Amino acid sequence: MSLHWMKHICALHADGDDGHFVCVFFESNHLGYTHHNNIKTSRRMNKAVFSSVFSMGSAWVGEEIQCIGTRAHVVNYDIIGDSLATLSDAFISVSPASDDVNGLCGGDPSQGDRSICVGSNIDATCSTSSTDVPMNDLLDCQNCFAGFGTDLYYTLNISGFELQGVELGLRGNHMKGAVEIHGHQEGGGLVKSGSLDLVDASRTAKISFKVAGVVPVDITIGMPTSLDYSFSWEGALDAVVGADLDIDLGDHFITWTKDEGFVTHNTSLQVTTTPVLSWNDGEAAMDSLLNLRSEFQVDIDNVMWYHLNTAPSFPGKVGFSHQPNQQDQFCGTGDIDFPVHHEANVHFTLLGTDHEVYHFGPKELHHYHKDNALNHCINVSSVVDV
Repeated sequence: MSLHWMKHICALHADGDDGHFVCVFFESNHLGYTHHNNIKTSRRMNKAVFSSVFSMGSAWVGEEIQCIGTRAHVVNYDIIGDSLATLSDAFISVSPASDDVNGLCGGDPSQGDRSICVGSNIDATCSTSSTDVPMNDLLDCQNCFAGFGTDLYYTLNISGFELQGVELGLRGNHMKGAVEIHGHQEGGGLVKSGSLDLVDASRTAKISFKVAGVVPVDITIGMPTSLDYSFSWEGALDAVVGADLDIDLGDHFITWTKDEGFVTHNTSLQVTTTPVLSWNDGEAAMDSLLNLRSEFQVDIDNVMWYHLNTAPSFPGKVGFSHQPNQQDQFCGTGDIDFPVHHEANVHFTLLGTDHEVYHFGPKELHHYHKDNALNHCINVSSVVDV
């Protein structure tokens, strides 16, 4: 086996936020000729840094660094073939790199500690809303968001021109969200309901690179999110009701192999909810129902996709507690119901030929329910006759 080294030179061309890296790779092999491979990549998303490569004929074994978000990922590969047309065998694994190389991807600790942050109405930390969301003439969501942070793992195994196995893993999944609705109504007997799209399915992020210049990895990530709501009240009221969520979704890996089919590996769920309640004016009682539906989607083009679906709902009531000779209180009571489902599809067409499609789910992954999880009272500033 001859030793094949790849030397890489990068020059930064800065042009505000649109700056980019241009990398030129000089390859010299045992046959004595040289390849020049120019790669232009995004400064923010997908800068490639190559390490050592060993070759023998059309077999390639090596390691490279790819940026997914601001997190460096190690890509290990063992490939036979120099194009998709001649690719007969490949073992490829993608996993987060150690912290000491994350500077290669421009990582900023203040932006969170996950490779991927995706969500609706979120700021750069993936944990706070970025703006108020109007709903209709009586309601606005002063703090509505859903942020999902995760680390991505991916393994592909091809042998004899056929898919032998594939694994997609999401580790350290953490979801933060809030549904805090401000309502202001002068009269009574009104019902307001509807659905609000916070992120539609067309808004996606794309990550693309080629392993060893041969095998494309094209990842599309999305998180369509909507809020269903229903409010009814009697009397005048100006108040805020809702809940904040902090959910540790654990680790979720799904594996498909030719011999065993689908196998899942999941850890437990932990849910922390905080009721939100404030009163400005009025004396109405109100019934509410909030349902925040999100679908975290990862699609490996021409290989597989995996979806993680969450749908926390909060049925509740708010009203006044009036006791003689005591300060009035504005109180809310509410439950939380939080189902989580997952679904996967393997559809291997990477080598240009159709293979059988294998489907998993949807299956329930977790189901958290707690009665009276959002019970909370606050003192109001003056006595109200009810």
